[in-house]
Amino acid sequence: MAILRTGVSLTRRDHQILLVLRATVLFNSGAEAVDRLFVRHLVDLGLPSELDPIVWITALTVVGSLAGVLALRWIETRIGAEGAPRRLYIGAVALAVLGTAVMAAAPEIFTGLAGTLVTRGVAWSVIPVVATTWVNQRATSDVRATVQSFLGQAESIGEIGGGIALGSLAEAAGVPLAFTMSASLFALAGMLVYRSRAESAVMEASGPKG
Repeated sequence: MAILRTGVSLTRRDHQILLVLRATVLFNSGAEAVDRLFVRHLVDLGLPSELDPIVWITALTVVGSLAGVLALRWIETRIGAEGAPRRLYIGAVALAVLGTAVMAAAPEIFTGLAGTLVTRGVAWSVIPVVATTWVNQRATSDVRATVQSFLGQAESIGEIGGGIALGSLAEAAGVPLAFTMSASLFALAGMLVYRSRAESAVMEASGPKG
């Protein structure tokens, strides 16, 4: 209980941790619909008949994973710089907005595949890593695991609420509209971070905690 109280107290005091939690709820509210519906959307767009749809989805997953690895290697040497988590988070969310908007508006399958690769391959790989690193930099070692559990709860809250709402929207009005709403939620998460006081807070801080 003492650790929990300390973790709650730190989270309430630290503007950047609160910022990450709020952005995480917003982002995952849109991400769940993309995760659950992207295969259905690609099938609706018309996967080429030369190969079984499972082969196409598997190939897309493999290529996306490789793209994610390259993206993570790129940020690996940059994320420790002052203010880097905020900048990297905004950039990755911008990629998610772009990729999901392309998926929603895709007129044919290859455009849809490209949007899926950007969103689920690159953005999906970078965003949770940056969020976790950002929180780790702010949390003291004695409550770091507790604060990370708060981040996990924020993800779950967003996924449950957004998944149900956007799933219902997709059933009623179609997957493209649900993806458009997902992109809008991503954009809200990015704007929340962009317009925050995180940059000034980083400049004022004496350095990473713990």
